[in-house]
Amino acid sequence: LLELDILLKGLKKEKEKVEEFLSKMTDLVIEVAGHYQDLGVDYMNIREMGSGTDIISPRMWKMLVLDNLQKVFSALRSPKVLHICGSTDMIIEMMNDCGADALSVDQKNNVAESRRKLGNDVLLLGNFDPYGTMAKMDVSEAESVIKKCIDDGVDAVWPGCDLWPELKKENVEAYVRTVREYSKKASPAVGRI
Repeated sequence: LLELDILLKGLKKEKEKVEEFLSKMTDLVIEVAGHYQDLGVDYMNIREMGSGTDIISPRMWKMLVLDNLQKVFSALRSPKVLHICGSTDMIIEMMNDCGADALSVDQKNNVAESRRKLGNDVLLLGNFDPYGTMAKMDVSEAESVIKKCIDDGVDAVWPGCDLWPELKKENVEAYVRTVREYSKKASPAVGRI
């Protein structure tokens, strides 16, 4: 709805208008997500696509995003997931403070480091590159990527972002097979929600 550079410039010149805009968008997200929950979805995944730290600083994230996400997650019923595209290593603890039941991270996130920071009581989902792994790699490479996600400590192996129409059927089959065969046991966080 609004280009990021315009939003960030607006913070200096018209901070109140930017905050009002973000508040309205937060209310809209709550309304739409609540509607889907009323329809009976199994879980709600809130995607904050434009706020990774490769786009805005952790300080800006805290100022612009944190309170609004806390408002969203406090209004939703469980299970609820927060996904942020891009680099999230520097904000992973703040992501956890938003009130989601699980965190989903992009392939730019260092999952092993995030697991160390968050401990085993947080559901962590991610984080393979969906296009690179599912559309470009051969099967053996895709299997290695899925195994690394598991070894790094994810509770569920999820794509770091959207799946692409160009994905290879054999890679998707390898993904499912590798998770089933390579996963040893559920993490301590599984069953929390």
